[in-house]
Amino acid sequence: MVQDSKKDLRRDMKVLLSNLDRRWIGSAEAELCSQLSSLLITLKNDDFSFRNILMWIPCFVGEPDLSTCIDDMLPIGAVYLPRIEEDNTISFHRISDGWRDNLEEGLRGIRQPQGGFGEKFVPHEDEQTLVVIPGIAFSAEGKRLGRGGGHYDKFLCQPSLKSAVKIGVCWSMQITQHIPVDPHDISMDWICYERGALQISE
Repeated sequence: MVQDSKKDLRRDMKVLLSNLDRRWIGSAEAELCSQLSSLLITLKNDDFSFRNILMWIPCFVGEPDLSTCIDDMLPIGAVYLPRIEEDNTISFHRISDGWRDNLEEGLRGIRQPQGGFGEKFVPHEDEQTLVVIPGIAFSAEGKRLGRGGGHYDKFLCQPSLKSAVKIGVCWSMQITQHIPVDPHDISMDWICYERGALQISE
């Protein structure tokens, strides 16, 4: 069963992430941020219609901190961070210099933009968007396993985000041979990790 397989993989990955050496994370984080910044800049330079960059900040044990990459992107595009709303949907809010001072704890202690802070992202079909997406596991075919809330799948299924470039971010050990998927699960266009970036072929 797909759901049982997802549950088992989530459990195994949570154990793996909770046991990562902090010294390794510190070194690998710098490499991952460098890889991601290079990829985002390349994609934006290749297509000047890209206006929006949707990022995220770590919420769970073992997740990489992308703050350095976020700072790199602020001068070159409109950068947004996610917020979980009271109706359990995800929204994104624009940030600027000093964004760290405008975060608050939301559901389960997750850091997010303060309520009312920053322009809310509204997708438009005529605007290209780069979306950086967390996951607990990815496959080399671009399949993604989230933590079970479905926030990103629901958000990205909007017709106006059909052409958005979706970039999964993880550690190399989170890339597996197979990801159990449901029909509604969104696939990635790229997977970026501390050793490089993998473009998913169609």
